[in-house]
Amino acid sequence: RYWPMTDSDRIDIRDARSIGEVDYIWRLNRCQHIAECAKRAYLIDDDLLKDIAVKQIRSWIEANPYKVGVNWTSPMEASIRCISWVLGISFLIQDDDLPSDVASSVYHSLAKQMNYVFDNLSRYSSANNHLIAELTGLITLGIVFGELGDGAKWREKAIRELMQELSRQTSPDGVNKEQSIHYHSLVLDCLLWLITLFRRAHLDMPDIFWTCSERMCDFLAAIMDD
Repeated sequence: RYWPMTDSDRIDIRDARSIGEVDYIWRLNRCQHIAECAKRAYLIDDDLLKDIAVKQIRSWIEANPYKVGVNWTSPMEASIRCISWVLGISFLIQDDDLPSDVASSVYHSLAKQMNYVFDNLSRYSSANNHLIAELTGLITLGIVFGELGDGAKWREKAIRELMQELSRQTSPDGVNKEQSIHYHSLVLDCLLWLITLFRRAHLDMPDIFWTCSERMCDFLAAIMDD
């Protein structure tokens, strides 16, 4: 069974009976396996794995036109996917640059996906870990793109919103207010990633990123069995 290749706004992602659970297709299209493939290609100097990683990114771009299909129905999924691509590409370009046509195609797709996220941030009841993951994607691509295109706009807006959301979504003792260990860990993953990214980019980071992650780590340490 296949999700329809139609206007993404017309797709009912909750229609699990006729097509299936949407999370199955979303998870695969986070492309986290591509980041691992590219890392492995770099570590063992394997041109075949490098070629596989590049071909899968290009295949995704070709198979998912802008706002057509199920992979344009979740800004959170787009954010995670773009972070995966950035991680993968960072390994692929350690030894040499991507071919210009590939680099151009990837850049334009990343820009489209991030503008989609920027225009469709999760609000109301979904303004939880989804929103934090989306803001993390905007900050990530905003740092990577720097002043190129809309990079500065994404970064500045997302940093402001993330500072507010961390205060709103996290209790003073560091417990995520959704009170789910899984979502607590997802939010913490986002924060630790951003701390790493800001440090590697030699950028000043809001203090709340550090203090909030520290309290969240303390909570996880406190509930561990061993």
